[in-house]
Amino acid sequence: MAAAFAIGFFLLAPAISKAAAQSYKPAPADSIARPPDLLGMVRVNHRATHVVVEISPRQSHVTEITVRSGGLGMTLVNIEITFADGGSQRIAIDDTLPPGHLSRVIPVDSQRALRKVVVHKRPSLMPGETVIQLLGRVVAVPGTRPSLR
Repeated sequence: MAAAFAIGFFLLAPAISKAAAQSYKPAPADSIARPPDLLGMVRVNHRATHVVVEISPRQSHVTEITVRSGGLGMTLVNIEITFADGGSQRIAIDDTLPPGHLSRVIPVDSQRALRKVVVHKRPSLMPGETVIQLLGRVVAVPGTRPSLR
């Protein structure tokens, strides 16, 4: 019985793999998720209550931002976004990030250019420093040159 199964498997396997290969279609380039771009990185003391990240004009139009904690965890309170047109937006986060983890994704109006982002965090009594990274999905705005990566 096992020999009959093995013979049948070897006879059908090429037909199955050929059908599977013909049905495979690669995903379009637009649907493949690309990693977020690094907008800024700041080394900060654990006792600090906020961090200011200045945004480069080449990376100022983004669809979303997120914060990555460094070697030690932290508790984020809120994020304050300042736009180039003078407007601002404050988003409450209240999220504890373990070391090396990302905060939730925060959507941003990509038609408005960012000037700076202030990340407010809860101070810690732990000694030392860590790095906070601000990540985002940079988009090209019609009428501007795309940023070089």
